[in-house]
This record gives sequence, C-alpha cells and structure tokens, in this order.
Amino acid sequence: MLVFDVADLEGVARKGKLDDLQVQYLKTLLYETINGAVQDVHRNCICIPRSDGVLLLLGSPVEDRKMVAKHVLRRCRERLKKLPVHAGLGEPCESTEEIIRSCREADSALRVGQRLRTARGVDGRIHSFAALGVQRMLFALSQALKPILAPEGAGCMFGSLYERTNVAGNL
Repeated sequence: MLVFDVADLEGVARKGKLDDLQVQYLKTLLYETINGAVQDVHRNCICIPRSDGVLLLLGSPVEDRKMVAKHVLRRCRERLKKLPVHAGLGEPCESTEEIIRSCREADSALRVGQRLRTARGVDGRIHSFAALGVQRMLFALSQALKPILAPEGAGCMFGSLYERTNVAGNL
C-alpha cells in the first residue's frame, strides 16, 4: 500500500493565494499524475483519490514498492513543479484482510516522515513504515504529550517547558 499527499497543502494554498476551486484542481492534477505514472511501471493497481491525497493499492506481483514510489514522485516533480509531494509505504499485504493495516501503516509513515525527516531529493520524500522504527513511537509520544506540555490557554506552567524543550520539533 502506498499513500501520496502534498505536505502542508493548506500552506501551499495560502502561499499561492489559491481559492477552493484552484485547490480542488490541484488535487485532481495530483491524482491524474499519480494514476498515469503508476500505469507506466505497474499495471495491476487501484488508484483512489482521497481528500488529503491519493491511495495506491498495488496488486501482485509487487517487485519493488520503493521503485514505484520513486517513479511516481519524479513524475509529480515534472508535472507539478515544486509541489511538495510525499509517499508513505505500508508493509505488503498477503491477503485482503491486511489492506486496512497496510493503509494505516502508510498513513502513519507519511505523517511521521513528513514531520521528522528532511525532504532532500526523491528519496527524502519516501517514508517507509518499517524504516521509521523507533521514530514512530517517539512521534506518537510527542503528540500524546503535546496537550500536557503545551495546553490551550495562557498561564500554564508547562507552556514555557514546552517552548524550551520543543518536544514535537526535536524528535
């Protein structure tokens, strides 16, 4: 399972001063680009648009998921210029019952990878669930502690602690 999305789409829209229709067109271009690119290298697939990106289910045989992701990201770079598209890779599925697990892994890898890793080149935009290892756990911990260390409202004694340690940004 592979999941593709644009890092900080809201920020991209604000920076480019895009209205809702332009953002929707950008999402359509993303879907069309990914669907076209994957057909070049892996015909047995299902490409599904989502509100926040594109879900790609690769059928058998899957030789190299990372190679497919690289090809798709290169095509996105050609067609969508500097749009920060990232890919999350879930572990391969042996049965249909494992599709949901793989999708969650791909989403998790994408979310964690975008926040914790620098995106240098195509390889820096591919985030594998298995490769993130302990970073997944640390990211989840930082997200769980964020409301405690930096709760809403002024005057909390933990607010300055959060600013000093910047738990979410340093993991």
